[in-house]
Amino acid sequence: MSEKNIIISVKMVICGNIGVRKTCLYSRINNLEYNSSPQTTSNDYQRKTYKKGNVTLNCEFWDTAGQEKYYS
Repeated sequence: MSEKNIIISVKMVICGNIGVRKTCLYSRINNLEYNSSPQTTSNDYQRKTYKKGNVTLNCEFWDTAGQEKYYS
């Protein structure tokens, strides 16, 4: 009996005020490192795939800048 492959796709947008360490969280999730002083000037995008057994998780991470002009 063969197991069916399961593919799950998610999009995560990291939003918040200036200086709350959104980019630190983004860097920790994607690069497994902590950078205490990164700055995002507009937005950043990264795609990552995780596999466990027959489950594949496709993630899109969007890191946004906290300046008011980027709220939309």
